[in-house]
Amino acid sequence: MDEDHKALFIRLPLQEAQHLDAKVKELGRSKQSVVVELINRGLLAATSVPKDAPASEDEVLTTEEAAVLLKVTKEQLVQRVELGDVPHRRFGFEYRFSRQELLTWMGGNDHRYEFSVGFKSPS
Repeated sequence: MDEDHKALFIRLPLQEAQHLDAKVKELGRSKQSVVVELINRGLLAATSVPKDAPASEDEVLTTEEAAVLLKVTKEQLVQRVELGDVPHRRFGFEYRFSRQELLTWMGGNDHRYEFSVGFKSPS
């Protein structure tokens, strides 16, 4: 192994390991490149809000933050927003999301929105 790499050995829950294997096969990429991308996305998202920041029921999220919360890409979220499937507000060319509304929607308790179609589950 060269100097700019470090070996990492981890045990994943079976379902997550299977999802990772399927995604690697689907993308035709190495497991290393997929894991590096996921780590970079996750670390960038995790550092956007300080860990000691107080949680608020009406916290307002950007599109990027809402996508991280929902564990989808920004593009997938915008597609669902444009179809009217996700609770949001529009400010000019930007969207804003209520964390509480998104969590209620994800829990299936907000019947103003269609949930039978939506994000594809990993295969």
